[in-house]
Amino acid sequence: PLLVPCIEGRRTRQTEQALDFVGVAPAAGAAGFVLWVLEALRSGRATLVGTSRGGHVAAAAALRQPQRAERLMMIGSTGLAPSTPERAQSFRDWIMNLTPASHRPRLERVFSDPRLARDDMVREDVSINTSPGASACFDRFLSYMADGFNRDLVLDRLVEIAETVPLLLFWGVEDSSVPVAVGRDARARLPQARLV
Repeated sequence: PLLVPCIEGRRTRQTEQALDFVGVAPAAGAAGFVLWVLEALRSGRATLVGTSRGGHVAAAAALRQPQRAERLMMIGSTGLAPSTPERAQSFRDWIMNLTPASHRPRLERVFSDPRLARDDMVREDVSINTSPGASACFDRFLSYMADGFNRDLVLDRLVEIAETVPLLLFWGVEDSSVPVAVGRDARARLPQARLV
């Protein structure tokens, strides 16, 4: 998901738009969609906030049109470090064999209190991720992750907008999807950024 809080002409009014991506597009394509939404909302500068792949997309949008980005927040984001064919295969093996029993431990790691991963939540998440069309969508994304993903990395290019678009990197120390080392490495390369 990508959150796009934007000021609509008055400093006292703020709206938030949450976008989720239907289907799969490379980060650059999804960034184009985000910029289209900002244009359709007639928002001026926006604070772009994204988690995981959404952070990658938010960064790609900020890089494409830095004048639209007031601030950027990347939460446990992809796009800062290369993917490997092994990582893509590991994710493929997990997602293509998704069951409530195999998925529960992953959801339990998302929360600081694993008890929050209730049975109904596990069932719903598995249902969504195994619904008609999901397998083909994941297959396309995983093919992109194994091949084209590394052409869309944003870390080196974020240096170009570091002076005009403040960047907050937000990471959980126990994040197993995108390890905190990725955030630390990004912070080392981007001295103007803050890492929390």
